[in-house]
Amino acid sequence: MCTAGVQTYKALQSDRVGRRRVNGVIAEDGQTLIRSEVSLVSLMQRSVLLRSLIMSKADRALTDKLTKTAACFMQVTGGHGSYASDPSAFVRKLEKSKQSFLQVNCPDSNQIGAGTTRL
Repeated sequence: MCTAGVQTYKALQSDRVGRRRVNGVIAEDGQTLIRSEVSLVSLMQRSVLLRSLIMSKADRALTDKLTKTAACFMQVTGGHGSYASDPSAFVRKLEKSKQSFLQVNCPDSNQIGAGTTRL
């Protein structure tokens, strides 16, 4: 896995939020754009801001709406599969798509893969 892949892996793993239907693209400048469905329940558990909102008695109405919304999303999108907080498979898929892109569009890209590391 290249340096960008390791950075993407660490960024996705550090928040420990469950994701599914993860898609991403590596731009020409090397930046990675990621789009996914996020588990609102795990986000509410992991986010300091959301956790403090849930504990606040003053914002109980907002907390109730957020919890009900999370339950509705879980019910409606349940057919999309389970959430996973380990981004390994996605990062490997992203790296393969980058290598395929480079082989087709940048035949002189031998140096880009140099210095690869494994997790």
